[in-house]
Amino acid sequence: MSQKEDEEDMLLYDGYGSEEVVGDLAIQGEKHILYIRKIKLILYNPTLGNVINAVNADDEGVDIQLNENGEITQIGDVQSNETGHWKILIDNIGVHKNNVWHIPAQNYQGFTFVWNEKN
Repeated sequence: MSQKEDEEDMLLYDGYGSEEVVGDLAIQGEKHILYIRKIKLILYNPTLGNVINAVNADDEGVDIQLNENGEITQIGDVQSNETGHWKILIDNIGVHKNNVWHIPAQNYQGFTFVWNEKN
């Protein structure tokens, strides 16, 4: 795949900033992958919250809902509750912050939201 074709498949979110960040987002539900796409953000100080805004603004995306603390509460039909919650991974490593507005989005990172059943 050429770079031009790669850019055509990319979800673009232009916040008219000076920083460009390209990353991959995968959302793994209870039984299957709900979403996977390369995303390009053009913003000042992009965060994981901006990645979510890009997905929510896209007609082909999934709906990602946050609570007032910036925590993921629901993706598609799967809602965090007493049986499980959404876990955030960056480059396959769990993050300790849950507020997506406090998690910087850096170039060439892989962002993953995984449904995590409580035992």
